[in-house]
Amino acid sequence: MAAAATVMKRELGSSEENWTRCTAGGTGIGIFGMALRQIVQTPSILLAAKAVCENHSMLRAQLVPDAKSSSKKLAFEVRSVDSFAPVVESLPWPEEGTLGSCDGDEEALVKSALQAVVTNELNLPFHKEHKELDHTVDIFQIHVYEEASSGSSIIVLRFHSGACDRYSSSTAAQEFVAALDRCVEAGVECERQEQQRQDRDGLLPCMEDLVPKSKASKGFFKKGIDAVGYALNSSKSALLPFQPGFTKQPHATPFRSEILSYSLGKPGTEDFFAACKRESTTIAAALSAAFLKTAASVTKEKKQDTFSFTNVLDCRGYFEPPLDASVVGNYSAGLPHDEQVKEGVPFWDLARQISSSTEKNLAKSRHFSELSVLNMLLSQVIKHPSVTPSSSMRTALFTVFVDGPTKCSWGNVKNLKLAGTIGPLASMHYVGPCFSVAEALLDGPELSLTFVYTTPMYSRSQLQDLVSSSLDLLKSAVASN
Repeated sequence: MAAAATVMKRELGSSEENWTRCTAGGTGIGIFGMALRQIVQTPSILLAAKAVCENHSMLRAQLVPDAKSSSKKLAFEVRSVDSFAPVVESLPWPEEGTLGSCDGDEEALVKSALQAVVTNELNLPFHKEHKELDHTVDIFQIHVYEEASSGSSIIVLRFHSGACDRYSSSTAAQEFVAALDRCVEAGVECERQEQQRQDRDGLLPCMEDLVPKSKASKGFFKKGIDAVGYALNSSKSALLPFQPGFTKQPHATPFRSEILSYSLGKPGTEDFFAACKRESTTIAAALSAAFLKTAASVTKEKKQDTFSFTNVLDCRGYFEPPLDASVVGNYSAGLPHDEQVKEGVPFWDLARQISSSTEKNLAKSRHFSELSVLNMLLSQVIKHPSVTPSSSMRTALFTVFVDGPTKCSWGNVKNLKLAGTIGPLASMHYVGPCFSVAEALLDGPELSLTFVYTTPMYSRSQLQDLVSSSLDLLKSAVASN
């Protein structure tokens, strides 16, 4: 008898519901892109994808309308290993005019194509608006681009943030690259490597159901009071100045996610990490200090020196019992942080202050106690964009991941002819900050920073100036350490 197509189903939790709405609007389209100096056959890609999905049930899931729900709730529906087939779609290589000048350098051309593809993928929706969802949506998708004349290809892994946070995307990307490397080496006879994963066979509960009872969210009235407090604080916090003309209503140009990529290089990365260790601060706090001090100089004339930013962290290790770090799902939480940046404050003093404040918030379990408050606020911004400045849906200066950079080590990849990777990162042209920071630790070690921002409210040159100034400030602080 054939295995049933569906083996598990459950309704979305509150955070998953909000992130599904955000992803439909344009915030949360998770992307990992890899460029290869060869064309990989589709059967190998399918085999690698299936091997990864067999180890993580959520990657086999679809987002579906729940017919049993009177409140039009959505549900995750997971297909059995036997009935599941990964979604792989071929798309055209970017047009030459979109790649810029590479002076005949094939390596540079492939990397330029990767940047163009990833940017485009961040703006390709998973599905229509949340309220109109009347069809199934695959949580995990693969897009393939091929350039026959140069023998190059780009493979993009797409993750729906209603079900997969950045940590999930990183886990799946690492496993996919390793599996594809084996498949290219062995061909279609590639042997699968089954792994005993905590989320292999079962559909784990949503985050709200895993929060320890002693650290659960606040009562209704306390939640309401805190929501009002957050709203008042956010109205006092400065954002990056919008581009001239953006404040006119309604906005004529659709919002889009764009990216900027930078690298500290191997020597710069080693010096930066050593300085953070000497100064007893985290990488995230030092990066935050650089962005805050630079933003404060931009808004100086308006006498605005208070900023709000969001620390994003992986909650898997904070549950009781904890989840494995490799579990795929949306188990990230945000820690809001307000910081007044006084003129002349020493760089490392500010970094230590941010680091200490984050530690105190974690010790108080604010990532759990504030969860329902932040969900309520996010829901209100989705319903009423006009509560944000110029209906921009910008809610903070930036977001940064407190757990440190994603490790993207490809030293053991021998057969793929890997030319470069970008991500994992996510779109943010719906609700989100002025910019988000996605760090990746490449072989070397080399710290790669990718910044996602939204147009037309911000221009590329505006963000380039901000980021370049921030990194110059960071390098200066490291050099004087």
